[in-house]
Amino acid sequence: MNKARGKMQVFIFGAARTQSSLYSDHSQPILERLVRGHKVLDWTLYGLSEAGIAYDQISFVGGYQIEKIIREYPQIHYAINPRWESTHVLGSLRYAMENWQGGDLMFMYADTVFRPSVFQELLQNQSPVLIGVDKNWRERLTSPELQYRAEKVISSNGTAEKVGRQNISPEAANAQFSGLMYLKEHVVRDLYEIFVGQKQSGLNDQGSLTDLLIYLKDKNKFELTLFDHSGDWAELDSHEDLAHFIFGTKAETLERIRPFVKKSVVTDQIHFPLKYWEHNSETIIKDIQHRFQGHELIVRSSSLEEDSWDSSQAGAFLSVAGVSAGEPKMLDSAVEEVISGFRSNGSGTYNPENQVLVQPFITDVEMSGVAFTRHLENGTPYILINYDDQSNRTDTVTSGSTGDSRSILIYKNGQKRPNDLRLQKITEAVEELESITGYSSLDIEFVLSTSGVLYVVQVRPITTHTGLREVQDFHSRVEEAKRKIKSRCKPYPHIYGENTLLADMPDWNPAEMIGVRPKPLDISLYQYLITDSAWRVARGKMGYHDPAPEKLMFSIGGHPYIDVRNSFNNLIPKDLSPELSEKLINHYVQRLKENPHLHDKIEFDIAITCFSPDIDHHLQRLIDAGFTNEEINELKSGLHQLTEQAVVGDTLSVDELIKETEKLNPRREKLLQQNYEIDEIPSIINILIDDCINFGTIPFSIMARYGFIASSMMKGLVAKGAITKTEKDQYLNTIETVAGELVEKMDLVLAGKLSREDFLNEFGHLRPGSYDITTFSYREKPEYYFPLESSQRATNQPAIKSIEASSTLFSEKTMARIEQEIETMEMKFSAPQLLEFIRKATAAREYAKFQFTKNLDAVLTLITEWGFHHGFTRQDMSYLFVEDILRLNTQTIAREPVLYIKQKVQDGRTWHEDSNKIETPQIILSPDDLDIIEHNSAEPNYVSTKSVTSAICKLSEISSKEELVGKIVLTEGADPGYDWIFLHPIKGLITKYGGAASHMTIRCAEFGLPAAIGCGEELFDRLQKAEKVELNCANKQIRVLG
Repeated sequence: MNKARGKMQVFIFGAARTQSSLYSDHSQPILERLVRGHKVLDWTLYGLSEAGIAYDQISFVGGYQIEKIIREYPQIHYAINPRWESTHVLGSLRYAMENWQGGDLMFMYADTVFRPSVFQELLQNQSPVLIGVDKNWRERLTSPELQYRAEKVISSNGTAEKVGRQNISPEAANAQFSGLMYLKEHVVRDLYEIFVGQKQSGLNDQGSLTDLLIYLKDKNKFELTLFDHSGDWAELDSHEDLAHFIFGTKAETLERIRPFVKKSVVTDQIHFPLKYWEHNSETIIKDIQHRFQGHELIVRSSSLEEDSWDSSQAGAFLSVAGVSAGEPKMLDSAVEEVISGFRSNGSGTYNPENQVLVQPFITDVEMSGVAFTRHLENGTPYILINYDDQSNRTDTVTSGSTGDSRSILIYKNGQKRPNDLRLQKITEAVEELESITGYSSLDIEFVLSTSGVLYVVQVRPITTHTGLREVQDFHSRVEEAKRKIKSRCKPYPHIYGENTLLADMPDWNPAEMIGVRPKPLDISLYQYLITDSAWRVARGKMGYHDPAPEKLMFSIGGHPYIDVRNSFNNLIPKDLSPELSEKLINHYVQRLKENPHLHDKIEFDIAITCFSPDIDHHLQRLIDAGFTNEEINELKSGLHQLTEQAVVGDTLSVDELIKETEKLNPRREKLLQQNYEIDEIPSIINILIDDCINFGTIPFSIMARYGFIASSMMKGLVAKGAITKTEKDQYLNTIETVAGELVEKMDLVLAGKLSREDFLNEFGHLRPGSYDITTFSYREKPEYYFPLESSQRATNQPAIKSIEASSTLFSEKTMARIEQEIETMEMKFSAPQLLEFIRKATAAREYAKFQFTKNLDAVLTLITEWGFHHGFTRQDMSYLFVEDILRLNTQTIAREPVLYIKQKVQDGRTWHEDSNKIETPQIILSPDDLDIIEHNSAEPNYVSTKSVTSAICKLSEISSKEELVGKIVLTEGADPGYDWIFLHPIKGLITKYGGAASHMTIRCAEFGLPAAIGCGEELFDRLQKAEKVELNCANKQIRVLG
């Protein structure tokens, strides 16, 4: 640190109307950044302090929001310009000179920052007038407009010949004037006479520093000596400039921020360039040993390439940990190992300017990880903390070498903060680093010690984000989503329950069926066909309460959610008393809030929705919650009645429902066989959709509930010991379903006994993503789904037997035990009737789904046809809401159809892109849940008791079907259109979404395929990085092996 000479002073000009190259049109936002906590002045005060200049030698000169700056920095002096709105820098200088105490004087703008070395070198110069310049200015200011506005210099022999702005063309300029000036005392005395003593000079309050320089040169004949500080300063004409000034190599960045961090710790360090090591290795080792005596060290790379603004090679270079400072040979070896890493990574060439960084090694690790201060993909204002608090290591998250990492997203503008105090500490430190660097897109590595000390071990800019701004529109969209959540959670007089929660896996499971980020056409079709009304109308026909006119599914940030209160309302018997109905719904909602991991199992583990042999086991939950015997009996009676009616067929029998669905085929075929004009397509779509609801999704919804009752009966019989689990599985495997038929007929095709055309006539409407127009149906791309030959067919095939044989599976003793359970339940059906119901309901559920998706496929095919005719692609049409297309039929549009659809496509695309930027969790309990999003672990639904080990195959990334062979397939969700994977010899299946009663759970059970359905986001993300896993369904375990 240098000792400042005499009584020298520093004037920092911060009035809003100053005329630096930056304080013009952008001046107000810059000063707002200054006073709102971005700490630009911190860097200047630190640099001056390092040069030996005390706070009482520094004066801030300004007027705009000066009170805020005074509160922020009370330790320095102030010269207030009350006329700041109408004057420029010389007007401010007039007020500042009244505080001149004699001695040399340094000027600078408040919106410029300099490295401490600049001030140190400046103080050593003896020139009467020294001005700071940047001779490499064109590399910084690439914009012609900025070059034109900049204060420029034409120089010769180290002095300025001419200074100015518009009077000097960018082509003629040699350098940019940075606003930094150093004047010797005798020069300052002349200025004092001008500004305080009213000496005539021709200078006025509207003048700039360049006007002052012109006066000093032309009138006082002082030479303007140039001081080039290129690369060691920044002017803040954008949000990124301070960051560019701060960020260098890993070591340089840590060294620069270390004096300013208060919420975290940057450890002491020694760093050196490779070229210095080549000739001074012994000296360096001695310095390290002296500085870090008794410490265990980590030797790290600090590459020029690793954290540059042009690219990031984070993690590409080597670190050596656990190096003893007391062992010089060990130190030497570690440094050489890191240096060798430079040659094998990055550019592959040896750069002598690259650095090695040595720091104390943190060994008492409680938590380590990485924090990003913007969303990595789209730059939205979220803090992502990815951490490991299990391994006690510092490198697991960055290396991806642990399966124990967790993550949390924090919305920057939100009010809520993490409950975990450790994460609160990290969040505060991250926000401080944003303030220090003036940059809002950072990649920060941290280590939290067992004693609670938070260490920052790396800070780098995220290089993929450019032009960052806080977009008010985004904040408005988040607030709108919060208002929607708040509205859903209110009590309503026509539905039971005081409040609700939203989740993407209960009931109709949209996460599995259409995904969590569906396109507008996907989500609107799902709503129109099922979740708007069919869901409740169907159950109402069965004897459940119909909460009309409620809808089941709502979109929050483009993410489809089930309103669980509405779902529960539709799963209680309709004749329950209002008091019991209210109490039940409140209990169900509260139990799910307390056990959110059960959100994909609400019909099994939360609500009690049918009568089964083990109903008393389920009712115990209500007894424990304080329900009275009268209330329990009322519920039992209601469930008994609707369950008995379902099995006996008193209301709507399975056969009757099948007949309803079979009306779809002739109606659809008749409609599509006619010669229609292209403009008639919207009308045909309207009819197909209405038919799909009336004869498809409503009957299917009833049969899906019948299927659930059948499953509950079988599980109850197992629980009561009437049958074994093996007997249950064997019986279910005798039931012939659509999936089994698909496999059988594919075998016939491969054997040459059935034509491909006949197969596609029956199964060609299936497609992965039943509601997704961008995926091809089996009919459209059969070569993508068909096995090449019979030898590639799956070996896991369903145990299909004749229907007649299934009823004779159980022994007389077993049938007697089943009869006994039925008698205990006081049901009016026999064991054969129950088994027949189970057989029919299980098969009919899949059959009805198979039937109504034919209409759905026809709708998507017609939308595609209409789009192609008018010049729209499948992708274009996927951004339409189905209502946009139906409106073409009603002719309520005010413009030509093609222009109308073109606008609607653009509107839908914008809605999808903007909505999907809002981060949303799987479960929402309150609006605050959009502020904090934790990726929780989910308990998968394991299928079979088998254990398999195999390589992972990510279904979304395969380029050929051969990649499936012998693999455990990983996919987000899988609706009926994905049944084609069972045509291939896969070893197992793992899905991100899905529940105990989901399509793929049923399918895998039917095929005896080991599976983990609905493993959740956290586990799924880990598995995506794995190469090989063990799927042990018996132990309910998935282990990453490589």
